[in-house]
Amino acid sequence: GVPRSAMVSRWEGEGHPSLRRLETAINGEISLTRVSALIRVESETGHAGAFVALESITSVKPARDLAAAIYARTMAEHPKATLRCGIGRPANGIAEWRTSYREAGQALEMASQLDERQPIFFGDLSVYRLLFKMAEHPDLVSFCNETLGALTHYDREQNSNLVETLEAFFAHHGNLSQTAEALFIH
Repeated sequence: GVPRSAMVSRWEGEGHPSLRRLETAINGEISLTRVSALIRVESETGHAGAFVALESITSVKPARDLAAAIYARTMAEHPKATLRCGIGRPANGIAEWRTSYREAGQALEMASQLDERQPIFFGDLSVYRLLFKMAEHPDLVSFCNETLGALTHYDREQNSNLVETLEAFFAHHGNLSQTAEALFIH
């Protein structure tokens, strides 16, 4: 059979367009790009996606291109909306589609957690793939509590934002002036 890659999208935030609108955008881009894809819509989760035919098992370019086109279309039509998209690794047969779909869902969740606007390919997630699998693991929860517990407790008690400050510090690779600028502080 033809290798395929799963692509999963969903709206986020308040006042977003309907799932039907997302499905229409996906169908519209499939017909414009003439890519072969099977649509999947899950009303209970708000996910809309497709299993996109690939030219080879080593390239997800058709899935990336379709996801980018869907993103561009939806953002042009709904500039205030937030659309997230994840793409799974290539699957060589129907038996592997479930894995690709699960990976696309994980990439979608990572896009949400990282506030990434562009579609994310599961294969590009590197270490995040491991962290995603461990998110609820008791050892990781314990490590977070040991490492950040006092800080989060202090933030709750004092209604402060020290965790936010720490996140900004790491986001700016330890650069104090960039961190201060991002937080609008001296």
